[in-house]
Amino acid sequence: MIQRFISEKIMTALSDRPAVFISGARQAGKSTLALHLSKNGHPAAYYTFDDLAVYSQAKSDPVGFIAGLHEDVILDEIQRVPELFYAIKAAVDKNRTPGRFLMTGSANIMVLPELSDALVGRMEMIPLEPLAMAEILDYKGDRINSLFSNDPIKVTNCNGAESDLLKWIVTGGYPELQKIQSKRCSAWFDAYLSTIIQRDLRELSNIQGLAELPRLLRILSAQTGQLLNFAGLSRSTGIEQKTLKRFVTLLQGLYIINLLPAWSPNIGKRMIKTAKVFFRDTGILVHLLGHIISRHSDQFGHVLENFILMELTKQASWSSVNPQIFYYRTAGGSEVDIILEHPDGRIVAIEVKGQSTLKPNAAGPMKNLQSQIKHKFHRGIILYLGEHMIPIDQHIQAVPTSWLFPSD
Repeated sequence: MIQRFISEKIMTALSDRPAVFISGARQAGKSTLALHLSKNGHPAAYYTFDDLAVYSQAKSDPVGFIAGLHEDVILDEIQRVPELFYAIKAAVDKNRTPGRFLMTGSANIMVLPELSDALVGRMEMIPLEPLAMAEILDYKGDRINSLFSNDPIKVTNCNGAESDLLKWIVTGGYPELQKIQSKRCSAWFDAYLSTIIQRDLRELSNIQGLAELPRLLRILSAQTGQLLNFAGLSRSTGIEQKTLKRFVTLLQGLYIINLLPAWSPNIGKRMIKTAKVFFRDTGILVHLLGHIISRHSDQFGHVLENFILMELTKQASWSSVNPQIFYYRTAGGSEVDIILEHPDGRIVAIEVKGQSTLKPNAAGPMKNLQSQIKHKFHRGIILYLGEHMIPIDQHIQAVPTSWLFPSD
């Protein structure tokens, strides 16, 4: 089993919370991780609701099912029996012993209104993304912490040759895909998306028109890294905006897409600005695009940005820093791809470039942001496909993308 760096955070949560929920995409490795933890520090009985007998009993009598559990348990794919959340809520209110319920689910209950309030304040929710490259390469260096430190960034012993980078992007991070031949990946993604649409979405929602989802996903893949425009999507798909918004919420809830919010110095304004759409896994993204990705592809820049964003998101989940992640765009169109905001308010700005050389004004938007927020601007880096560090000013430098993927 590939070591999952989020394990320590989960074990800490189990030590002081009665209920812990590992949420993430189907096939991201939640069940494997939960079973691993049960054999290595948190003994627990295992129940999966993919088992028809277990599912039927829990569905018919959720209160009785929970009442019959007399030891710490793992409840796998619990979103299939949403009635259990209210029974667990009652059980936790009676007995708040830490570690009683370790749950896994392929749906983010916080974006599903019918479930989101059941365990608020009683449960810690920990997202598990598909494998990060840091996990695949077995390097636990805290790049997020490095970005917020006062030390200069140095590039040594880095992976990330162009051929490797393309392979990583196309394969994505699902554990099973790390073991099969690349020519079989397309069939795996077809089956995966079919399961999401035909089973998971139907179980979570009675919404009509699910037959339109494959086309919507292909359209969204072509718009990765762009502003999510529901009016434009409605014209492209013929689906009314109300239904589109429900589809997008469900695709978020099932960890297929990720909506990146806009950053503003004014916290209130962050809530009203348009988000950008990205995919949680670049393997699925490339599969939906339906063509071979190379550095010369029209979509390569957006796909690379998607890949870097998700790698930073994954690393942030176990980092000693807990930054929020945004993008930045002014009314005049000046834009910075990724903003990491430290809890103390400091900002790290990141631009992603799919070239090995830089244009003269590559740092222009970053400098504009720096002038706006002044002392809160901690560092700016331009990740590019070159091999050398290039200082731009005291706080901004160009850094090889390979810096994210050290070899030791």
